Amino acid sequence: KLIVKFENTINSHPDSAYFYIIKAKKESQKCNNDFLLSRCYCKLGYYYYIKNEIDKSKIHLNQSILFSRKSKNFKSLAAAYNQLGIIDMERSDFEGSLKKLLIATKISETNDLIAMLCSSLINIGNLFEIQNDTIHALEYYEKSKEIAEKNDLEDYKLYSYSCIAIL
Repeated sequence: KLIVKFENTINSHPDSAYFYIIKAKKESQKCNNDFLLSRCYCKLGYYYYIKNEIDKSKIHLNQSILFSRKSKNFKSLAAAYNQLGIIDMERSDFEGSLKKLLIATKISETNDLIAMLCSSLINIGNLFEIQNDTIHALEYYEKSKEIAEKNDLEDYKLYSYSCIAIL
């Protein structure tokens, strides 16, 4: 419940969201629940990212990766790699970004995480677009669009279309 409250408030009230996720982390630690800890650390990584505390974000995302692997929480594992790829992209570490985003893509494909797959494909498209490689950017935007259409993911379909239109 606390993680859901975090997700529902992170964009509108990040400080309230922080309270929820810290409480969820403490409860997960008491229960020794690595699956929930992987989610908490991933959410904390995102929280610190939106607060522009990138070093703290990376620490928490890497903690999420450790707990995600241990508990086989592939959704948090893919999300953490996706977010780390975005961070590298924003820091102009294009090689590191591509590596992490491809890992997120592979995890998503292997574990049928369709929305996360679309997200990582769009982020790879963005990475290529930043480097003025519109051919590869279009390729990844198109892949995302096709998957989103096939799986009725309206948000990702619209976002893919807008990325293609802007190219």
